Amino acid sequence: MKSMIYMLFSILMISACQNNSIESQTGNGVFETISKTEFEGKMKEKTDHILIDVRTPSEYQVGTIGNAKNINWNDANFATEISKLDKTKPTFIFCQRGGRSGKALKKMKGLGFQEVYDLAVGYGGWKN
Repeated sequence: MKSMIYMLFSILMISACQNNSIESQTGNGVFETISKTEFEGKMKEKTDHILIDVRTPSEYQVGTIGNAKNINWNDANFATEISKLDKTKPTFIFCQRGGRSGKALKKMKGLGFQEVYDLAVGYGGWKN
C-alpha cells in the first residue's frame, strides 16, 4: 500500500513539474509589479516601450511620468482603449499608489499583452 501511494505521489509531482516547464517554454509573457528603480531601469533598457498612466484625467493633469499616455482605469472604455495599443511592445503602467495599475496589469494579461510592468509605488512613490 505504501509503495502504491509513493508511486501515485511521484506521478503527480512529475506531472506538476512538467506543466510548469511547458508554461515557461510557451512564453505566456512577462507581467510584473516592480520597484521604482527596476521600473526606471527597464524603461531605459527597453527603449521602444509604451508608458501608460491609468489615473483619472484630473490626476494626470497635475503631473505624470515622462510622456505617458493617459488611459483611465475607471473609464468604461478602458479595455477598448488599452486594446488599441501594440500588444507586442513592452508596456509600463502606473496609477497613484499601485492599486488600479495592479488591476490593469491583470486585465492586460487577459487581453493578450506580452510584456507589462507595473510600478509598485505608483506616481506618488515616483515623485518622492
